[in-house]
Amino acid sequence: MTTGATPTPEQITNAIRDSGYLMEQEVATDLENLDFNVKTNSAFEDENEGKSREIDIFATKEYYRNEENKISINVGLICECKNNSNPFVFIGRNKNKADQLFKPKEFVFPYSVYHIPVEGEDNMVRAVPAFNHLGIEKHHHFFSNTQKAVQFCKIVRNGKNWKALHDGIYDGIFLPLVKALEYQKKYLKKYTTHWNYIFLYYPMVILHSNLFYIDSNDNSTIPVPVNHVTFEREIKSKTLDGRYLIEFVSQRGLSDFITHKIIPVTEHLITIADSNPKMFKANKR
Repeated sequence: MTTGATPTPEQITNAIRDSGYLMEQEVATDLENLDFNVKTNSAFEDENEGKSREIDIFATKEYYRNEENKISINVGLICECKNNSNPFVFIGRNKNKADQLFKPKEFVFPYSVYHIPVEGEDNMVRAVPAFNHLGIEKHHHFFSNTQKAVQFCKIVRNGKNWKALHDGIYDGIFLPLVKALEYQKKYLKKYTTHWNYIFLYYPMVILHSNLFYIDSNDNSTIPVPVNHVTFEREIKSKTLDGRYLIEFVSQRGLSDFITHKIIPVTEHLITIADSNPKMFKANKR
């Protein structure tokens, strides 16, 4: 029992757990156990507003380093942790042809575009985005999926019933992650003068609650429990312009996401670095 306004240790623990602070530390520890270098409450500059902001977790890991060819392959996780109990529900539909032409803005390569000689044509080259030049679309999970998530909401109690809400959660979730991403990409440019850096950034929302996916093409519209959903969002502001991929991952599914979604891309790039390192460096014009 409490006396006056003094909380008990149990009440203090419950308040801290409900706030999400402990969840952030749990996720940070999980990532450190996977050999990531982790920084919590990582600061970045909000160029839209000229203010300092914070992201819950920024974690990096170098998966490959070649001193001879000066190639470094890295992964950066930009994470916001949501200690919510209300489930998130994503609604998806089949992709169209335009989705296959999409180029993620989250990956940084030595060159954004490679100029490749046209076979049989002297002094002619074609411009190929780095993402395709390196064949990443064959290994990236977004491109291997025939569907895409187009809407999401959270399910909250409304009296005796449940209600689907999305007001305010889009900008509240997406903008901080995208701003932090662009800050990290800009910061990275300071170190790319003499090395061929590949940096695979993954802006992520890590959820304590359950995730569900509904296939809008299925008339039954039954929500299926999942541990991960990739959501594409177009953002336009004073400093941002483009389509971004945000990963929604359950806390319990984080290790599985890294193993089955991220590592296949890094392994593909490592194979190229070992067998044909000139693919990263050559930018023929």
